[in-house]
Amino acid sequence: MSGLQGVVTGTNEQVTTEDQPDRDQAIKDLKLIKGWDFRSNPLKYKIDLGRTDGRGGCDIENAKYKYLIKNITPISYNQYTLPVPTGNFQWRKEHFFHNEYFQWLTAKGAKQWAKAGDQPDFEHNLLLRYTQEGYNELFLVDYEIYKKRYKTGLPNTSSWGNSQNLGFWAPGKIGYLDEFGKRIPEYWMCWELKDVEIWVKINGIWVRDTTFDDPKVYKDFVDNYIIAREKYLNANKK
Repeated sequence: MSGLQGVVTGTNEQVTTEDQPDRDQAIKDLKLIKGWDFRSNPLKYKIDLGRTDGRGGCDIENAKYKYLIKNITPISYNQYTLPVPTGNFQWRKEHFFHNEYFQWLTAKGAKQWAKAGDQPDFEHNLLLRYTQEGYNELFLVDYEIYKKRYKTGLPNTSSWGNSQNLGFWAPGKIGYLDEFGKRIPEYWMCWELKDVEIWVKINGIWVRDTTFDDPKVYKDFVDNYIIAREKYLNANKK
């Protein structure tokens, strides 16, 4: 058995790579939020959606949390491995923000690479992650946000491709099984929550959530996260 293994946070539901419903929803929502027209990309290992005007695309994920991102269990941000709460995307999606030769591992643990020139519109690409069950909240990472990626300083045991020496977060509950049944960690890129673009659907209308634009509000939020993190780490000392 190969592919992504694990469960959705806070549930017993198995993760899945079936994303056509997410693509269909994102096409509708990006039209409402950004005014841009997208269509689904049928090509494997390529970006999920392409702009109909040819200016980049968007790759989609669905976290299916039960709560708004500011209210989820603090451990869910990065399993308390980092000193700040973060929004996260899989490292294997980083090649959408590059136009040079790039190597990564697919969801089946297979080695994959993009040749130079594969992403000519990389500066116009987006990553979109739904963060609440029911498609009521999402966050976006565009190229400018991508460049603010949090330097985790964590060890990276991957021996393949562009992941070397970068130090990504790797969750303990989700990973891959390769063709030989060997478990492969899923490495993720991280951004502080204040740096990602959060949108919430209120009464059926998408509204940009600017809560963290207030430095004091964000500091209080991080301080509460740090308190919860310290309690967790102290309670789980080996």
